[in-house]
Amino acid sequence: MKGKSGFWIKNICLSILVMVAAGGMALAAYTQSGYLSSGMAGNQYVVIDKGGQVWTCSYDQNSVRVFHPNGTEAPFSPISQGKNSSGVLTGIYQPSGIGMDTAGIIYITCDFSSNHNVFKFQSWDGTPLNGFEVSYRIGDIDVDTSNRLFMVEKVAADTVAFHVMDTTGTDFPGSPVIQAISGATVTRGIGVHPDSSKVYLASETLGKVLCFNGGIFGGTASYNLGADLALGLNVPGSCEVDAKGLIYVSVTNDNAVRIYQSNGTLNETLTHSSLYRPRGVGFYPNSQVLYIAQFNTNTSLQRWTVNPSLIVPVLGYHNVTASWNADHGMLISPDNLADQLDFLQAHNYNVIGLDTYYSWWMNGTSLPENPIVMTFDDNYYGELHFGGSQLTTRNMPGIIFAHTNYVGTSNSTGPKASWSDLSSAEAQGLMRVESHTMNHVNLTSVSQPENFSEMTGSRNAIMANIPGKMCNYIAYPYGGDVYSSASYSPRGSIPTLAAKVGYHMAFSYAGGFSCRTTPLYNIPRVTMRGDDTLNGFKTRIGYSGSRILSDPFIVNNDGNGDGTISTVGSWSTATYLSNAHIGCYGLNFLVSAAGSGSNSVTFTPSLTQAGNYRVYAWWNSDTGRATNAPFTIQHKDGSALVRASQQSNGYSWYYLGTYPFNAGTAGKVTLTNDADGTVDADAVKFVYDSAMVPVELSSFEQEM
Repeated sequence: MKGKSGFWIKNICLSILVMVAAGGMALAAYTQSGYLSSGMAGNQYVVIDKGGQVWTCSYDQNSVRVFHPNGTEAPFSPISQGKNSSGVLTGIYQPSGIGMDTAGIIYITCDFSSNHNVFKFQSWDGTPLNGFEVSYRIGDIDVDTSNRLFMVEKVAADTVAFHVMDTTGTDFPGSPVIQAISGATVTRGIGVHPDSSKVYLASETLGKVLCFNGGIFGGTASYNLGADLALGLNVPGSCEVDAKGLIYVSVTNDNAVRIYQSNGTLNETLTHSSLYRPRGVGFYPNSQVLYIAQFNTNTSLQRWTVNPSLIVPVLGYHNVTASWNADHGMLISPDNLADQLDFLQAHNYNVIGLDTYYSWWMNGTSLPENPIVMTFDDNYYGELHFGGSQLTTRNMPGIIFAHTNYVGTSNSTGPKASWSDLSSAEAQGLMRVESHTMNHVNLTSVSQPENFSEMTGSRNAIMANIPGKMCNYIAYPYGGDVYSSASYSPRGSIPTLAAKVGYHMAFSYAGGFSCRTTPLYNIPRVTMRGDDTLNGFKTRIGYSGSRILSDPFIVNNDGNGDGTISTVGSWSTATYLSNAHIGCYGLNFLVSAAGSGSNSVTFTPSLTQAGNYRVYAWWNSDTGRATNAPFTIQHKDGSALVRASQQSNGYSWYYLGTYPFNAGTAGKVTLTNDADGTVDADAVKFVYDSAMVPVELSSFEQEM
């Protein structure tokens, strides 16, 4: 079965396209959406390897070309030599077909003079393996899910034939399958149903696609010619079958690709002013993206996509902790995370797990309204203790990507969860544990053997230390672009190696949202930071809806749409580190030395509804802070003074009380410097009293 994997060149999802139905089967229409490379000649037949590299035969240039879907050509491409059965490097001449088995081995057929070679290559690095030779002229090749090879034999006039063989080139009993048909002189293309129950041959001279029914029974190939799949085609040059059994026929002289159901019903015809002499289609395993080869000079592969109807944000966090000693990019306050989770819940977002996400990507399985995925890197203890508990309270699944050689250790960003912690989290359904390599190395900077070892070792460690665990997913450390030239490490493709190790899907920080046309081994995540305000969080997840009553009003010294601040006297803008903003709500905070109260900061919300509001303040704790910072709450019935120690209870929302407010901007909270130490003015939150009460975290904070 050709084209079992593939990738989309960009992480940008397109607009919704209405599904169309033909012959009883719903199929989303494809749109011509770009090109891959250029300057190839006699381009024919395409296969997408497990990691998303696009392989194609350049017939006129006697070579095979390999590309990442962004156009980056593999360092081992073009391939102009393969090994014969004796292991001798032999030139690739007039490559005439391409296929891939379930282990990721690529097969190339060559039909040149008296040399009829079938070459083999490792898809992850292009290394040639010993191939084999046949005694007859050969066309295209396809492989079923049991790794049986199906090859067209170019025979004399009035006959069609194909061979069924094992991966060494040995024919099964019953092979070749030969059928006498008057007028059949040129037959190149072959496509096989995944379970080998149907074999399709594209006959150029007959102008139709022949269908053979049967299978492999007791080790014997048994096929009989059935009804034609399609008739009246103007030189059908190839046919491929996807995982659902749809057949893609390249009609070379009509400059079109026709997509059929197995009963012969035409689902869709792909035509475009730039599509010329198509001969071969490769596709994602979910068939949402196609690459079409064009058999002409100075050509390129065309990319066609199904315009996705749904996008899914995959969020990527790091440590969740109230112990602030690292960059906000590496951690988030538990209270900040709680605000985000409350927002998701209140606005009918549904957090889904990776198995659900994978099933949707692969098969189009229905998802709940507003799906979103929550992931956490580096197996910090806080991700379980704070993040996992908050997710579980809200019945939200979460994922921890663990770098296994650091399980149970600690670093400057916080302690790591132990194997006991991780096993317990899995057993309780608190968090799911997946791979983040062993040593958190940048995979683009290490050798291919080390790359393979890092991904394999972490997967094996997780399955060995968590009872009954199957590790199917990986997040690349440092989250870089795995489709750049640097992603070959130094020769092996990182996504293809991840597939070889056995991962079903891989995640990066490539940026943007994901959809069914995003790369299976480069699913982008949205980088989540601790210095995101709640409004910043809304922007990151792409929220564009309206405010609801339960949404808090957060007035921050940085400024936002929930209200305004005003200052009197001398206040300094401060951070603990120039690039970390440690402990702040947002990017920074305001401080003033102790004084008479002449210096003040007033936080004024723009309330949309009158009623009782719970009021909270946020500050950066420090031993030099005031023990009696004065907050005056101006409400509908008067005012209240609350003094709080800013030497503790920082990096979280401190409850100042519940008060009645009118709608509008009459209510406010003012902090002055009438205190016994430096005062910190950062943010104030107003929560309508009927809204969900946030998870209280004071006991957790004391434990840290």
